[in-house]
Amino acid sequence: MSITIARRAAAGLVSAAVVTSGLALAAPAQAADVATPSLTWKISSYAAVEGDRGQLADHSVAGGAVETDRTVTFPNGVGSVDPTTGIASVTYAGSITMGGHDQYAITIAKPTVSVDAAGKGTISADVSWTLSVPTPTAGGPTRVNLTTFDTAAAGADWTTSGALRSLTKTPRWAGVQTPFTDTAASDAAGYGTTAGRPTEGKSWDPAFVALLKPSGAGAFFYQTSNTNDTKAPSPFTATAEAKIAPKPAAKPVKIASIKRVSTTKPTTRKTGTTTVTVTSSTGAAVTGQVKVTFKQKGQKTKTKTAYLSAGTRVLTVPKLARGKWTVSVKYLGNAAFARTATVDAGAFRVIK
Repeated sequence: MSITIARRAAAGLVSAAVVTSGLALAAPAQAADVATPSLTWKISSYAAVEGDRGQLADHSVAGGAVETDRTVTFPNGVGSVDPTTGIASVTYAGSITMGGHDQYAITIAKPTVSVDAAGKGTISADVSWTLSVPTPTAGGPTRVNLTTFDTAAAGADWTTSGALRSLTKTPRWAGVQTPFTDTAASDAAGYGTTAGRPTEGKSWDPAFVALLKPSGAGAFFYQTSNTNDTKAPSPFTATAEAKIAPKPAAKPVKIASIKRVSTTKPTTRKTGTTTVTVTSSTGAAVTGQVKVTFKQKGQKTKTKTAYLSAGTRVLTVPKLARGKWTVSVKYLGNAAFARTATVDAGAFRVIK
């Protein structure tokens, strides 16, 4: 047997030994699943009723949304919350379609949870509807507020949930829409109900109810009796990435005045001096540069640029030709103080 053949045989024996001994190479470790922002919402107890008793019993989800025990999870939120202010805007993927009796259907898609600086929150979505009887009609999708909610100041209601922030709230219900005094007022607002409704002002956002009026399903989203509150929007939980918004840069202070005084007038043979003083609107000592321009018709324009010290600077005036020279000054500005337009700073006459 040659050396090469012997080596191959030995390698085969080693491989066989590894296999027969039950040893195997470990698979690379899988990265842990990273949580993505989501919105979990039952919509309402009324919408969760199943079977023939449910006016919105027929449910289907799409676009990645998942429904478990009549509660929908909208995934893949895009946006963030500033944990220092509570300001948030996150749009989630997916949709839910709710219908009943093969007559009507409502689709809520791409819901957005938003909170402003005052802690006022909204849930908005793309809403569309279909109606099969008596004549098939449809509307939307239309972006509309579904409901509103309140949060504590400075993001106090957002809690840490792993790598995300989490907010659980119950949307407003009572007092959302003042009960109508008559049918005409109700029709004008898009409710199409009778006087005294919605009971105790209990309603989803009026714009959402009005949008659904042609479908006949608007009444599923406001109170029409005193018996129960199943139509009320259910509590929701929204998660979001935390991102602190950069603070806006402070606006430069405005300049209140620019003054120039001739200290020593120049001649055709000697330079002179002039003092420029720049005052800010807040009284803070101005820093930065000023550009002083000397002009005379028929003569070459002269300029001097210099840095201020505590808002003032004595500049050397070049030797100038005889005659009247006009002077203008422009403050060039910096991060702290706003630049100005060129301003007239008087004139002087060179006589010798």
